[in-house]
Amino acid sequence: MSSLMKYLACGRIQERKDKEAVAFEVNKFEDIKTKIIPFFEEYPIEGHKKTCYLSFCKIASLMANKLHLTSEGLEEILAIKNSMNQ
Repeated sequence: MSSLMKYLACGRIQERKDKEAVAFEVNKFEDIKTKIIPFFEEYPIEGHKKTCYLSFCKIASLMANKLHLTSEGLEEILAIKNSMNQ
């Protein structure tokens, strides 16, 4: 994970509570838009997680267009979020 963080030049490594796993977290929207999404466009995710990734991209697009600032946009984002990782 630390190699991925260095390669992408963003994010942080967060140790999970059970300490058997770590997570790579990116909170800066600009990094998500300019580094994370382009990385996974070049190296696509396969399997079930691809559906979650596409939902993630849809949310990022809504946010890039400032739709998260409207009640309708926020409702759409929440609906997408609730359908992910099930």
